Amino acid sequence: VEYRSPNLPAGATLTAAGSTAVLAWAPEQMQAGRWVVAIYAVDRGIPTMSTALAYTIEVAAPPPMAIDPVDVTVVGGQTASMPVSYTAHACYSLSVPNPPAGAVFDPIAATLTWPTLAEDFGLYDVMFLLTDRSTPPASFSETGRVTVEYRDDFTSFSGYLTHEAYY
Repeated sequence: VEYRSPNLPAGATLTAAGSTAVLAWAPEQMQAGRWVVAIYAVDRGIPTMSTALAYTIEVAAPPPMAIDPVDVTVVGGQTASMPVSYTAHACYSLSVPNPPAGAVFDPIAATLTWPTLAEDFGLYDVMFLLTDRSTPPASFSETGRVTVEYRDDFTSFSGYLTHEAYY
């Protein structure tokens, strides 16, 4: 009997051992998720007979280790730059699902950049999300805070004020 598989995951082997076959695989972290592997068994008799089986293999992703956003405070009109450090296995991706309007998240630099406007004063909670590639995906999140302070453009005044009152 000959055994074969057209879609073995990288690093997997299929070895015939008499009338059985052994699928051996030690998945790497990047291979987390659901894998469907087809194995065909074909005999060499006359007539040739074959059968196929499909196996579903679930590879769990290791849990993320930590997400540590740095809270930032800016004056409205300044650019907020919020770095986040995280420790996670390579099968996870980092994202910001709902950034403040106008903010951009760079997943490679792991930094949220937001050119605030003077009228943006307030507190903004920003969720950072680590998601793996499994089905359904597992995720882990932490929240950081951007504080945009009110900008008072009337901080200094020079000149004279006069007040006349008529009775």
